[in-house]
Amino acid sequence: MTVMRPLLKLLFGVLLAALAAGCGSDSSASTTPTSPSTPTGPTTENFASVLAAGGGTSRTFVVATGGAVTVQLSDANPDVKVGLGVGVANVPGTICGLTYSVTTSKGAAAQITTTADIGSYCVEVFDVGNIPKNSAIAFNVTIVHP
Repeated sequence: MTVMRPLLKLLFGVLLAALAAGCGSDSSASTTPTSPSTPTGPTTENFASVLAAGGGTSRTFVVATGGAVTVQLSDANPDVKVGLGVGVANVPGTICGLTYSVTTSKGAAAQITTTADIGSYCVEVFDVGNIPKNSAIAFNVTIVHP
C-alpha cells in the first residue's frame, strides 16, 4: 500500500496539471463578437454650380437610413431670391420631381427641413424670374442627410 500512495499522488498531480492547462486562454482566438458598422452621424454634401436666367439645376443624393434632411442655400452671388426645392429623384418625365419648394435668398440657416425614408432624392435650384436676362448667378447649397 505504501507503493500505491506515491503513485496515486503522481497521478493526481498529473491530472491537476492537465486540468490547469485546459483553463488557460488562447491569445490567437478572439471571442469578441463583431457587429455591423453603423453611420456615426449625418452626411453633409455641398452642391455648387451656376444658375442661368430662366434655368434650373439639380443634384441627386442618397439617404441610407431614414431621418431628417436639411437644405440650405448658403451662398448666392449676386444675392437674389431663387427657387430651392427638394424631391424624389428620377421621376419619369423630370430630372427632379419636387415635393417641396420655397423662394429664398441665401441664409445662415436651412431653408428646408423635412424627413426622408431610405431612397434617392434631389435638390433643385431654379430661377423664379429674379435673375436678369443673359446673366447667371453662382450658388452653393448645403445638404445634410442621414
